[in-house]
Amino acid sequence: MAKNLHKIYSKLRNITDRHVRFQSHLSFLQHCRSENVIPTGLSFNKKPPLENTNLEYKWNSTLRKTSDNLLHVLISFYENELCPGLESKTQLLTRKLQSLTDQRTYRRLNTQLRNQVRNTKKKLNNTHQNKLMKLTSATLDKKKSEQQNVSHTVNTTHRSGGNQRRRFNKYVRKHKRNVRLHIARKSAALSDINNIINISGKELTPAATTLLNRGLGFIPTPKSWDKWKFIEDTHSYHRRLRLKEFFHDTENDCENNACDLPKELRIPSKWTPRTGRDQMLDKYCETQMKEVLQYKSDTSSRRDNITKEQRQEIRKLRDEPSIYISKVDKGGSVIIWNRQSYIEVMKEHLSDIKYYQQISEDLTPTVHAKIVEQANKMENNSTISATEAAAICYEHNITTPYMHGLAKWHKIQNPDTSLHRKPPVRAIISQINSPTQRASIWLHHKLMDIVPQYCRELVKDSTDFLHQLHQANSSQISTLPANSLLFSLDTLREDKYLDSINSLITLTLEYGKTKQHFLDISTSIVNGKVETDLYTKPTDSGRYLSPSSHHPRHIFNSIVYSGVIRLRRICSLDMWFDQRASEFKDRLIKSGYQANKIQTIIDEVRKKPRSSFLRYNKKQSMDRVVWVNDFNLCDQTSDN
Repeated sequence: MAKNLHKIYSKLRNITDRHVRFQSHLSFLQHCRSENVIPTGLSFNKKPPLENTNLEYKWNSTLRKTSDNLLHVLISFYENELCPGLESKTQLLTRKLQSLTDQRTYRRLNTQLRNQVRNTKKKLNNTHQNKLMKLTSATLDKKKSEQQNVSHTVNTTHRSGGNQRRRFNKYVRKHKRNVRLHIARKSAALSDINNIINISGKELTPAATTLLNRGLGFIPTPKSWDKWKFIEDTHSYHRRLRLKEFFHDTENDCENNACDLPKELRIPSKWTPRTGRDQMLDKYCETQMKEVLQYKSDTSSRRDNITKEQRQEIRKLRDEPSIYISKVDKGGSVIIWNRQSYIEVMKEHLSDIKYYQQISEDLTPTVHAKIVEQANKMENNSTISATEAAAICYEHNITTPYMHGLAKWHKIQNPDTSLHRKPPVRAIISQINSPTQRASIWLHHKLMDIVPQYCRELVKDSTDFLHQLHQANSSQISTLPANSLLFSLDTLREDKYLDSINSLITLTLEYGKTKQHFLDISTSIVNGKVETDLYTKPTDSGRYLSPSSHHPRHIFNSIVYSGVIRLRRICSLDMWFDQRASEFKDRLIKSGYQANKIQTIIDEVRKKPRSSFLRYNKKQSMDRVVWVNDFNLCDQTSDN
């Protein structure tokens, strides 16, 4: 019995390893096809026997088509014959293994197989990613040389052949387009990076997988430039210039003590000072507006950061009625729901009558009327000023709040085997333009002014917590006792608390001698001191905004710099900082960032003392007017 079990398990392990390797190779071939790259084993470097431009062009085109056909045949064989056959054998051996063992032994063997699959995937993923980057670079160099040769041929030969010139011009334009595409696409994202959680049952194409792996924050290059928005931004800039000139001799540019209010509560004004007050300013605005009206964008320099197939997939995914795409609650991954399942989960969440009540009509006007009535009463009682009452009662585009759910995938015990389960959701209610938004902002600022008087132990965020902990370690005369415990408290929603406001809030207590987690910080006792390290959820995808996204260039440097500063602030020991910085660098490289720039920033931040990052940096007031417009590579002013 044991001998037969060992034989079946060994055979299952070997077949599983082969299946994983062939699947990884299939994924690599599919990415080669989507990236328009030919693997080394399928490329032909034969040269024509005669040196003739027309013959060389036809020769290379035939070789390229042959390589493409071979790649298609190989992918078809993997998809239709090899991988399905191995998968059926794996399922058969799995059922045999399950019938010969008890549940505990099967779970242990299954865990070993999953670990083996995970390690093999990680190793092959790195190998294929490096290979794909080398092939892309080699293809780019080859096409650059072909572009130069073809351009030279067009300029020196075939002056009188109209059909040949048009054919060569088309060939040059095609290669220029491919060169721009390869330059803009700096991230060779593989589908095995596990940034996508697909529980919809819909199979994604390689183009859709590569696109979604870049994250929901990725922005494709726009096809056009909105000139009217550009003119509107210029008018707004001129208005701010005139306001600056009008209020230059006063302390602020607010009316009726509006500057005493939080910035979010100030009622926007559309008033603009009249012209004729300053001739130089009028001449500047007039000249600039003429230049703006005459300006034309250079669409020829637009570099597309996605392929034609990926742009088509955007439209297909947007118009697909059976799926719903969103981000998960924590970890940065993208989850694809079956739309009907998502609606059922949200309805199940709303069906809890302890926390939700179904109504027959929209109460938005009623709620806003009650807030206005209460604000007027407080103004009459001199509790708030007339400016505050007007700011709270300001009515502009008031809408009914809407709710959406974020999947709490980190609550799933075995994510690899739970792709057909419905994860729990965290309900998010958007209060933007809701009837209670302005009242909530006003109440928040009032409470924050009095909280320090009644709460001596206040932790604002992780930076404040690290600063207080650093001060405690610095002022501590002796080390902590050997039997010290770390503990954390968290609130637990209790039904009794909703029934009576005098009921106590239930707390959950976690303690231990080794580590405790608070926010994104892991605390532990080392040599009698409380030291801190970075803490991340096991389901964290480790993906960052792709450098090929349509963002200003400084955004990507800021992502690296702010991430390294965060690690320097959290990691109290240099050893931990070096380890986390190395992991952070690997994740950025997988997202498409350049290794030398990352290392330069890491070395720069490491030279600075950690204490300099534990205090808040006050933002300096900018006493100048900035011309702000939407970023667009078709607009040269945006890139400058």
